[in-house]
Amino acid sequence: MNAEQSQDVQFRLTKAEKLCQSYRVKLTPLRKTLLQLLYENKAPLTAYELLRLLRKFYPKIEAMSVYRILSFLEKYHLIHRVLSCHAYAACNIPEHQHHPQLLLCEKCNHSEEIETESLKQAMDDISTKYAFFASKKPIEIFGICQACAIKP
Repeated sequence: MNAEQSQDVQFRLTKAEKLCQSYRVKLTPLRKTLLQLLYENKAPLTAYELLRLLRKFYPKIEAMSVYRILSFLEKYHLIHRVLSCHAYAACNIPEHQHHPQLLLCEKCNHSEEIETESLKQAMDDISTKYAFFASKKPIEIFGICQACAIKP
């Protein structure tokens, strides 16, 4: 990770801490470490991948603790569950509740959260037209990212 990426991770962690303070909850060192791992990885990570990475810092951590932390972070909109691959990705827009729109690269597993009003509007239109009220509205779009597309 270069200096710019490291600075971005620190900025996002500070923002997450402030958001937790506004909710009157704590971003404990363990929660912060897990969130940092998600910020540092561009690909979504499963709970067991996170467990393996966390054990470098917390050797005795158990899977159940990881699931509890993930539940906490998801509840406070700091991460998104990526349903298609049973994994988790950091939220790029934690300041407000929204339905995640994720671009997922089929080659490198990179994920990018986007927020476009047109996709949100299309989902709302579908809900209205078919009288179907979705409880979850994640949009996961699979394809090839720009970096992979230009590789020979």
